[in-house]
Amino acid sequence: MKTLVATAAMITLSLSLAGCAASVSSGSLEAGALEGTWIGDNLGYEGGEYQEREIRFVIDQSTGSTFSGEKSWREVDGEWSEPESFSGNVLDATDFHAVDDDGYIVGTLVSATTIQATYLEAGVDAGAFALTLEKVAP
Repeated sequence: MKTLVATAAMITLSLSLAGCAASVSSGSLEAGALEGTWIGDNLGYEGGEYQEREIRFVIDQSTGSTFSGEKSWREVDGEWSEPESFSGNVLDATDFHAVDDDGYIVGTLVSATTIQATYLEAGVDAGAFALTLEKVAP
């Protein structure tokens, strides 16, 4: 009985996730869809301390499935940091990976105007952040 319930739950979850992905895009995500200015929340831990920041992506170049731009962050209502270059690659219908000088971004285009991602950084300033960005300019 437990196996039957677990199997039914997995099938339901799989169908639900497939439906969510299909509602975002019926084809492959083109890197050009990411071009523009995105701003949002950057919440997580760095060096063992909780941080609430804002983040900005300016994606200004794309070719095929690859893209590049600059990212910056700030304390809420503070000054923007110096821009840092980053580059990425679109994996499939909604997902992408990117890298900057010292960290990795694993993201999903949730809709034409919303990105959800995780930023991971190793080393002295090790951190993990949840990002939710909205497109504010094409």
